[in-house]
Order: sequence, then structure tokens, then C-alpha cells
Amino acid sequence: MKWARAFAAASIVVSIISVARPFTVPGFPAGHDTPAHLTYAHLFDRAIRQGQFPVRWTEWARGGQGQPLFNFYQPGLYYIVTGVRAATGLSLSRALKLSVVLLWWIGGLLLFLLLSQFGRWPAALGAVHPFPGWRARLDGTDVAIVQSTDTDYMTVRIPPGRHRLEVKSRTLQSVPSPT
Repeated sequence: MKWARAFAAASIVVSIISVARPFTVPGFPAGHDTPAHLTYAHLFDRAIRQGQFPVRWTEWARGGQGQPLFNFYQPGLYYIVTGVRAATGLSLSRALKLSVVLLWWIGGLLLFLLLSQFGRWPAALGAVHPFPGWRARLDGTDVAIVQSTDTDYMTVRIPPGRHRLEVKSRTLQSVPSPT
């Protein structure tokens, strides 16, 4: 079915554009760990420029003291950011933005390929929907699950008062597929 393939591709393109849009404006999207990522990207980039490889130790990380931050905290993102900066000549903050968007795109593509064994619909849904397979009901009525504005957690809008919230997961195999 050509229309199903075109719809899946269009859904992924629209999703990619919507994910990338906040990164095209000045500043950074608000997030619970945005300041930490900006700081760590700077500290990591500075350590690389000083010849430290692999990066283990950072100076002035906490209250003027150094620490072995990248022994414990994920250094992979910061290697990618530093590589993007070196390859493109972008500022560190723009390289961080571009790295995040590229990793999201790659992650969406890999998730689509992984889920394609269940059919095109589950694969497209998994690649573009932040919480595939989850369903929420408030007082017996289906409600939308959305991504929180400041975290990556599932959010359900609940009006004031007493309510019954049910959140269930279903396997992707139960999602109907036209293929």
C-alpha cells in the first residue's frame, strides 16, 4: 500500500521538523538539566582543547573544585558535541543543539527500523510518538498523554478534584497494521 508508506514517511518528516523547531530559535529550550548540559559541554570541550583524551577530569565543576565527572557521567554526548563543533565550526551551544537534533533523528530512524518487524504503522507510531503503546483514562474516559514541557515524562492533564486515573501499556503487537 503506497499510501501507507507515504503516510508513515510524512508522519516521520513532520515529527522531525516539530522536534527540531525549538532548536532553530535563539536560546535553549527550557529543561530540567539544560544548564548542566551547557556547563558540561563547555567543560568537556575545554578539556579536549587542553589535550586531555580521554576526558576524565574537569576543573571548576563544583564550587571551584575539580572532579572526575566524565568517569561517571555520560561522556558520549559531549564527544559528539565536540566533534560536531570541530567539523562545522559552530559555536558550542549551536553544536550542542545540532547534536541533540541529529541524535533524535538517528534514534527515530533506528526505532522505526527496529519496530518495522511489527508492520509500518507500529514502526511509524514508535518513531514519532513519544509514548507508544501507552493509554490513559481519566474517570473512564480516554485522555491524551503528552510530554511534559520541562521533562521527558508522560503527563496527563487532570482538573482539580478527585479523579481515577488509569495508565496502561499495551504491546506494539496489538496495534493494528494495514500491511
